[in-house]
Amino acid sequence: MPAVDHIANATKLTAWREAALALLPPYPSSAALFKMREYLRVPNALMRKDVARLLAGISPCAIELSRHHQVPRDRRVCCFCLYRDVVEDEHRVLFACPEPVIQRARDEFYTTIMSKDPGIIYLRRRCGDWCMWYTFIILGTMLTDSTMVHAAAAFVSMVFEVRTPPPHRTATPRDRG
Repeated sequence: MPAVDHIANATKLTAWREAALALLPPYPSSAALFKMREYLRVPNALMRKDVARLLAGISPCAIELSRHHQVPRDRRVCCFCLYRDVVEDEHRVLFACPEPVIQRARDEFYTTIMSKDPGIIYLRRRCGDWCMWYTFIILGTMLTDSTMVHAAAAFVSMVFEVRTPPPHRTATPRDRG
């Protein structure tokens, strides 16, 4: 099975599948699939690492972190949201989370990308509330565009910094009294 098919069928690679894979031809060559991407040229190592974590499906979101503690998927909720039944995944934390710091970063990101490409506002209005496939395609486009990659990487890194929880601590028998 070609690498593209593995990625297309993977459950954890939503951002990579919807962002990077969508920009490739149906069956790209290995050279096209594994060529140096613009986001790997971002000078800031932390930003590069955060983008790679997003694309690899190992973000600091509850959908990933709680998996290691066998928390059922529907219980991996966003710690910032008012609705406790909302699963916190990459799309939620980047494009829908109501946390004020993340909202401000998102608004700045939108302003930046719309100033560089005003056509995006038309697509945003047409799509409505930044549906998942669209937001990841736009993010993927930003990460492959040398003029916008820094803004996209800075946005992802800033959101991950806000979202990164303290290390998980398991209660010991002594803690339980």
